[in-house]
Amino acid sequence: MDDARFDALARALAKVRARSRRELGRLVAGLVLSGPPVAHGSVETDARKKRKKPKKKRLCSSAQQRCGRRCIPRGQCCSDGDCGSDALRCCEGECVPAAHCCGSRECLGGASCQGGECICPSGQHKCPGGCLSVECCEDRHCTAIAGHICSGQQCVCPQDKPDVCNGTCLPPCLSTIIYARRPNCECCLKNGVGHGGQVGQCCSDRGAIGGTCEGRPPGSSCDFHEQCASNNCLFGPFGNACQA
Repeated sequence: MDDARFDALARALAKVRARSRRELGRLVAGLVLSGPPVAHGSVETDARKKRKKPKKKRLCSSAQQRCGRRCIPRGQCCSDGDCGSDALRCCEGECVPAAHCCGSRECLGGASCQGGECICPSGQHKCPGGCLSVECCEDRHCTAIAGHICSGQQCVCPQDKPDVCNGTCLPPCLSTIIYARRPNCECCLKNGVGHGGQVGQCCSDRGAIGGTCEGRPPGSSCDFHEQCASNNCLFGPFGNACQA
């Protein structure tokens, strides 16, 4: 190689090195302005860290069965479908009648679930709006008098049985002017009323001349006022007697 060709090659190499240094400088300046480099692998790693790991299912023992996320003893129901009948429901692991309450959360107005039934506190009755401090809401709340019904949240005898005798609602006697009631609740004829030949219908069990009921005289034993001629029977510790 002659001297001229060698000099030309040396100048060409110098230009290439100068150009490479300029390009390298521009690259370094660009990296400084854009911030530190981020590796592609680091982004994927951070994304994986942010993902929630799936929870491991809890294993039930051989004496248990899975019920949703819980383990319950084998033999207990998990849902209403385990009871095998529309008349039954699953309540805390047991199949109970569908009409039964399951916990006090199903009861209204302060009632609590006891034995499958919503029970109100003492002095209150279970009504459509919850537990209320009233005498009654339904006929079944009226137990003091046989035959009582619930009307206007009060226990009363029905219209066809307005009289109360010995704790029972009874039909009225034909006339309160003519009849009275014996202690056994039978109707009897008052004094001075015609008995029509049936002295036994008289409250006093005595008949006067003319076919009328006659009251018992003073001093006679009595059980109720209408037996006496004075309509006054005195009740005392040593017995009862008609007064003058």
